[in-house]
Amino acid sequence: MATMIKCPFCGGLADAASDNCIHCGGPLKSRAVQPGAGKTAAVLCPACGAGVGPGDIVCVKCGTNLLTGQKIADEKQKEAKPGRFAFRRVLAYGAFALVVLAAAGALIAALPIMIIYLILRKTVVSSSFSVPGDMLARLTHIPSPITYNLNLIFLPHNLHSFSVGYPGSLLTPSVLASFFIVLLMAVLLYAWRKESLVVFSVGAFFLTLLPVLNVIAKASVSLVAMRWLYLPS
Repeated sequence: MATMIKCPFCGGLADAASDNCIHCGGPLKSRAVQPGAGKTAAVLCPACGAGVGPGDIVCVKCGTNLLTGQKIADEKQKEAKPGRFAFRRVLAYGAFALVVLAAAGALIAALPIMIIYLILRKTVVSSSFSVPGDMLARLTHIPSPITYNLNLIFLPHNLHSFSVGYPGSLLTPSVLASFFIVLLMAVLLYAWRKESLVVFSVGAFFLTLLPVLNVIAKASVSLVAMRWLYLPS
């Protein structure tokens, strides 16, 4: 019966008469040095060229298996099942595409109704305050309704029935103060641009408030209304 010994590299049992382990290929017997031989020639890794020991199986620098010539990471990737991960990726992309298509379909279906509503609102309802006919003029007045809405949120007072119109001039103290407040907010937002929660909150507030800032002239009895703050606030 053959004598079995334990491989010093992988721990498997191998025949003592064999030169190499049948499991990992590691040498089981030390090679005798030939008489008169000089220094042992340096052994280099075939992948990175780093020096390795005569009995080493894996290069400690790049992780290449010196017996097979392949990196351990590559061997593990081959052993893994790539089909499972590919299926999950396709499934995730498919679900995302379905959500996008459903949202786009709902928007397209609601678009005609929205257009009809805006047309009827524009033609039937009339504004009780003077609206600048030039869009550029309406854009320059945007800081005023923004600061007024912020005032309703943080300093609520006089919340009874009110009607807010455009100021008579851009040089009035209230308009100049609104420009200063908006500019200060922009500076603070730039200073805190790395704070994702702050940027998201301010961006969500302005995006949800944008449709009621009268950039596109709307028919309304007031430039500001508390019900328009339900979503932004």
